[in-house]
Amino acid sequence: MKKMFFQLLSLLFASFSCLNAGAKKVRRPEIISKLPDRLLSIPAVERYERYQLEITDGRSGDSSSLNKKNGLLDIGDYRVNLLFFTDFIQEAVFQKLSWPDSLLYVAEVATGRNETNDTSVLYSKALTKAQKTRLKATKKHTAFDDVYFNYGFGNNCPPGDCKHYFIGLTSRNNIIRAVNPGELKKLLPRVRNPYDAWFLLEGALYWPKGKYAKVDDGYLLLLNKRTRDCQIDYADILYHVNLKGKVEELGRVLTQKTNLCF
Repeated sequence: MKKMFFQLLSLLFASFSCLNAGAKKVRRPEIISKLPDRLLSIPAVERYERYQLEITDGRSGDSSSLNKKNGLLDIGDYRVNLLFFTDFIQEAVFQKLSWPDSLLYVAEVATGRNETNDTSVLYSKALTKAQKTRLKATKKHTAFDDVYFNYGFGNNCPPGDCKHYFIGLTSRNNIIRAVNPGELKKLLPRVRNPYDAWFLLEGALYWPKGKYAKVDDGYLLLLNKRTRDCQIDYADILYHVNLKGKVEELGRVLTQKTNLCF
């Protein structure tokens, strides 16, 4: 009897092991995978050789994959599974940024010659009188603003003409100025959430429609962006932003073209 019991136990264990082995063979759907070298390069896509978008009434239809909730998208050298992507909330970017504890104040400053700067406060803690005085002096029009008047944030920050930069005040009473995407890491040295990644990538008050997905070393961002101002074109662009803020474009797909200009 005891022998039969152990034989039955061994049989059950063997069956369980087989089931586990079988389960391991089932592959979890991948967020992103590399495609064979068979797709056109970014310049070829920009020349509309792959995507036949017909213009009627000044513009073509919108074929952006951001309109989809699931499915696979081939973009550049990669295939992404849209099921794993979440929509960005465009109205909540600045509220969701994870400013470091060392920052007391962050603002966007729109520059203009011979005028007081137009300042939009994005984040602020309780400030002392001395700190408020320090900021007040910084906000006045200076030679610094004249330098960046013709360039704007991000070296003309195409598309569009957005002449602005960001300033921050640290707990040591130091002023930080960020006038291009690389300098935004002074304000957000570490990517802690997808909105941090979006800010480091865009650095603007114009926020394109987008989605994000979490991966092991950061975030994938899929954005539909204007790629030209004349004629106006739009493309889905896939980016990878790692936890240290390094940005890499992985591919793009033209989604709309027009005969219009800004």
